Amino acid sequence: MTLVRRDVIKAVDGLFATTVAGPIAYRVVCAIVDTSITPNQVTLVSRALLLAAALAASRGTLAGNLAAIVLLQVSFVLDMVDGQLARARRAGSPFGAFVDEFTDRVGEAVLYAGIAFGTAATRASVWPLAFAALAVVLLRHVGDLVLAARFAVDAEGERRLHSDGWITRSLRAAGVDESAQQGGWAAWLKKALWFSIGDRYLLLSVALLFQRPDLYFWIILLGAAPSYFGRLAQKAWRLH
Repeated sequence: MTLVRRDVIKAVDGLFATTVAGPIAYRVVCAIVDTSITPNQVTLVSRALLLAAALAASRGTLAGNLAAIVLLQVSFVLDMVDGQLARARRAGSPFGAFVDEFTDRVGEAVLYAGIAFGTAATRASVWPLAFAALAVVLLRHVGDLVLAARFAVDAEGERRLHSDGWITRSLRAAGVDESAQQGGWAAWLKKALWFSIGDRYLLLSVALLFQRPDLYFWIILLGAAPSYFGRLAQKAWRLH
């Protein structure tokens, strides 16, 4: 099967996904598009690796953290592969999109719990931080869902809502569209401050490398939360 890159890779995505993980995932898709591997199978493998990353991080050791970093990044690349593979085959389904997005949220919650468990022996305050950071991320996604329901309802808008996925819709809500994606420091800054899931996992990997995941949770609370809720409030005001 001959693939057209722009039809497979999302026009709008997170910073790390756009520059690193997305191109890697595309190479994987090119290698497996003609096999019997399904997008849902890729999703299941991705989530299994995410759970393995949580278990590795729960050990609270440098070796465990290094294993968690590798597993987490491979999991994220495969998380992009499933969507790209579905678009390449034009085989996306509402059920597959639901499984992907729902297990994303559950997987991130389990990951935070595993990291907190591994860190609690030396930093007891990490549990409240982990719960608070998770609450911020989940509330952000609830806001995204509400905004998605208020999206343009013309045919093109409906197509985008069906095919783009949560992160792309979220970035569109934040004001980053295809034209802004093409360049300009303001668009890249918006993407960085939006802390999409790939950017969160990259930042978390750095924190695990230095055995300070508590700093990651603080960054989500003090850095990402104002960006999330400020943008959501701005968009909601425009809809008023």
